[in-house]
Amino acid sequence: MAVYTVKVADSIPATEERPSAGPVYRCIYAENGLLEVPKGMESPWEFFRYGLRRASFRPCLASFWLVFDMTTLLIIS
Repeated sequence: MAVYTVKVADSIPATEERPSAGPVYRCIYAENGLLEVPKGMESPWEFFRYGLRRASFRPCLASFWLVFDMTTLLIIS
């Protein structure tokens, strides 16, 4: 089975000022930091919308509802 995550930070024990935190894992493609948003896009949301337009027929890991009024509901998944 392929491994798609890499551990980038160990867990941190609790102190009097803050609670404990578990280890940090990232996708193997973002091991050295988060990926840059492509040029011409201002936010990750625009990147997500572009992907929906490009491949709207494919299944998605997330879904959300857009409610325009009390009679219209659009579910994007």
